Amino acid sequence: MDDIWTNVRYYQTSQSDKIDDIWTNVRYYQTSQSVKMDDIGINVRYYQTSPSVDMDDIGINVRYYQTSQSVKMDDIGINVRYYQTSQSVNMDDIGINVRYYQTSPKRYNVKYLD
Repeated sequence: MDDIWTNVRYYQTSQSDKIDDIWTNVRYYQTSQSVKMDDIGINVRYYQTSPSVDMDDIGINVRYYQTSQSVKMDDIGINVRYYQTSQSVNMDDIGINVRYYQTSPKRYNVKYLD
C-alpha cells in the first residue's frame, strides 16, 4: 500500500519551542494481507535542515511490533524514539515516543506518548 504514509513533525518536550531542524518522513508498506515481519518493509529518510550537522549526528532507534502472524496494517505498531547527539542534549530533552495508528486506508493518526 504505497498510499499509506505519514509525515510527522516532532516537537521538543522539555522546552516550548519546536525542533525545526529535526523531522522525518516515514513511508509504510504492506506487501500482502497475510505477511510475516520480514515482508513488511519500511523506508525511513532523515533530514536535518537548520544546523550544518552530518547525518551521523542524528541517531534513531526503531522497534517493530507485530501482533499476529496474519496482520492488517492496523496491527502493526511502531514505537520510535528520536534523539540528537550533536547538541549535547540529553535523551529526555528531545526524545519522543510516537505510536502510529491507522484509522483509514490512507491515513495515520499520530499519538504522542509521555
